[in-house]
Amino acid sequence: MALDRLMETNESSVMNCGYGHGFSVREVVAMAKKVTDIDFPVVETGRRAGDPPTLVADSKKLKQNTGWNPQA
Repeated sequence: MALDRLMETNESSVMNCGYGHGFSVREVVAMAKKVTDIDFPVVETGRRAGDPPTLVADSKKLKQNTGWNPQA
């Protein structure tokens, strides 16, 4: 969809894609291990000063420009 839009408009753009909810670092690491089938070592530390509790990508621009919707 994004490539079709690029070909139609000849305009590139930065757009986020996501499900509208965040994932913890532990969840992301667990999924990376699962999809790569590699049990790599992980060292857990405390949160750094200034780190937000959650980050969620806003995919509205992608939906508006391409009609894309996430599918779980």
